[in-house]
Amino acid sequence: MSKTIDKKIFYSKFKEEAREHIEKLNSGLLALEANPDDFEVLDEILREAHTLKGAAGIVELADISKIVHKIEDVFISIKEKKLKLNDKMLRVLFFGLDSVLLLVETQSEEQESGVDIQKVCESLEQIYVLEKAGGKKKAAEKSTLTIVPKTFKKTDETIKVDAVKFDKLMNLVGEIVIDQIRSHGAIVILRKLVNLTREQWGVFKQVKRKIIDEIGESGSGAEELGAKIMFMENLCNQLKTDTYKLWRDQSELISHRDLIINGLQQEVMDARMLPIATIFNTFPRLVFDLSKEQEKKIKLNMEGLETELDKKMIEEIRDPLMHLVRNAVDHGIESPETRLATGKPAEGIIDLLATQEGESIVVKIKDDGAGVDLEKIKEIAIKKNHITSSEINSASRQELVNLLFRPGFSTSEEITNISGRGVGLDVVKRNIEELKGTVDLYSDSGKGTTVTLKIPLTLAIIRVLLVKVGEDIFALPTSSIEETIRIYADDIRKIEGEDAIDLRGTIIPVVDLANILNVSRVDGEGVFKEGRASAVIVSSAGRRIGFIVDELVGEQSVVVKTLGGYLKNIGNIAGATVLDKGEVVIILHIPDLIKLACFSTETEKETLKTQFKDSEIGRKKLVLVVEDSSITRELEKDILQTLGYEVETASDGIDAVSRLAERSFDLIITDIQMPRMDGFQLVEYIRKEENYKNIPAIIVSSREEEEDIKRGVEVGADAYILKSSFNQADLHETIKRLTG
Repeated sequence: MSKTIDKKIFYSKFKEEAREHIEKLNSGLLALEANPDDFEVLDEILREAHTLKGAAGIVELADISKIVHKIEDVFISIKEKKLKLNDKMLRVLFFGLDSVLLLVETQSEEQESGVDIQKVCESLEQIYVLEKAGGKKKAAEKSTLTIVPKTFKKTDETIKVDAVKFDKLMNLVGEIVIDQIRSHGAIVILRKLVNLTREQWGVFKQVKRKIIDEIGESGSGAEELGAKIMFMENLCNQLKTDTYKLWRDQSELISHRDLIINGLQQEVMDARMLPIATIFNTFPRLVFDLSKEQEKKIKLNMEGLETELDKKMIEEIRDPLMHLVRNAVDHGIESPETRLATGKPAEGIIDLLATQEGESIVVKIKDDGAGVDLEKIKEIAIKKNHITSSEINSASRQELVNLLFRPGFSTSEEITNISGRGVGLDVVKRNIEELKGTVDLYSDSGKGTTVTLKIPLTLAIIRVLLVKVGEDIFALPTSSIEETIRIYADDIRKIEGEDAIDLRGTIIPVVDLANILNVSRVDGEGVFKEGRASAVIVSSAGRRIGFIVDELVGEQSVVVKTLGGYLKNIGNIAGATVLDKGEVVIILHIPDLIKLACFSTETEKETLKTQFKDSEIGRKKLVLVVEDSSITRELEKDILQTLGYEVETASDGIDAVSRLAERSFDLIITDIQMPRMDGFQLVEYIRKEENYKNIPAIIVSSREEEEDIKRGVEVGADAYILKSSFNQADLHETIKRLTG
């Protein structure tokens, strides 16, 4: 007896392929609207519809097959010139495709779709004239047997892999690259060792000659000493030879491995890359629907569809782009009547452009609409206290436009479904900045608006400039760096109370990066050594500033390590990386640094000053951070120092007890899982000791089980903060509450 195959096992595969077919049908219909006589496009549409219908039949999804069959009949009638595509027909066909998509998402999972199959089929039947059965069949057969579409790639040479597997593979490649960086550091050390052995050989030969000259070849003990000198000479020569051979062999090995690792890294990154068309192709249908809803005439132009970026970036920018396109339709393009009255064509234009610039992708959303109403911006800004009346007159046009990115700022007088139900550009800006990107908006009243997004190709491996600030090394992403310069102390002058320089006719504010990062220099030494210093000119969101640093260390590619848990959203920090000698270096987030260093209004300046100022007048409170992870320990230290606290660190409970014996601490922040003595044992210990029992203690841990939280309270912790819900503001508030 033959075994019955359960066709439900194919549902997942069908759903995946059906989505692709429907997307291509949507795109094809829009292309056909622009050029109704393009029979190549029509043939592609027929092929997609026929394939989708057949697949639905195979997995016994009769409702889907029935609707697609009706849609296919309409396409055949268009091809045979029995029907002419018009706007009403398009709306019904899109309605049919939307119904199919809903059925695909629900029927394959045996869920209730809510789709009225009979109503959908009746709507489709009303827009075409039925052909004779034989003619229709013949046309359908012809369309499926003879079409070889030029724009569709064969799929038999590709496989589909879970994106999570690629993420894991990318992480492993990242670890290999870190080892590669360390290997280069080892080669540098080996090279130094080669030079040392050569110097040693030279010195030995000099000493040998001196000994021989002083003792002579026939003096007392000369023979025995000569044998020892010969032995030492052989040893030194062998050490020199072997060290050189080791350096040469390892250099060749690492050079060969570099080629392999670089190739592997590139292949894995390429495999994660997707064309931006993956997102862009959804917008023609969106613009079509929205323009019809608002009774506007809009043409969407798209360029750079082949531009590729990391799959993760594709997923993350989808919503911000969707919001910006909706904004262009809703707020940008005027009604046909308004456009005609102002001398414009009735049809508005939205351009969606993507280009690659170095290691970044630049996406522009341009419209030729009304532009931004500056008077309305001023009115709302004053009303909502975003800017004072006295600052209005001195604010530049671009500074006023940038107010649109403030939280809650909107020029719309009503909430609409199209432009995000009151969600402003601040959300777009925040989402893009979380991707280490930037957003700029330029508007010309009456002529249109351009929003420019600049995002890295990938967040996995980036180019950075390493700079020294005090005794610490930090990394600045090169995507935001314009140039590096040398400046003299005399070049700096006060302009409106702020330090600035004249760079080729442009006034640029400059700030000592050590002041922003709260980094101290040895013996209070200033940044200007011998009267000059290095500066890095950076830009973000239309602002340019120069950060003065102690030294430019060098530029290199680094693997970005995410700051999982409660550290990932800390201001000023974009991530961390590991250098060749194993040291952990913080990658700075330039937009955050600029916010702290360069303010557009006095109101904003005071808000940020309040947020970051020291909460205690006089002596800084001393905090002990106990954490076994070196990177987490250092990041917590940086966070607390930014908030104005003096910080010492310990690697575990035993180390913390030693620190407690040396200094008087105002607060202890501890992890739980640590070697030798864990966080519970540490808190329990200090509560039993007379000298320490009154020191507030905060446990910060990823352990979220109820019994762990309960035990933390039982041993005497004053607060228990979960890493999963941690944020800087909550930590600061908790510390202030506990320390007074």
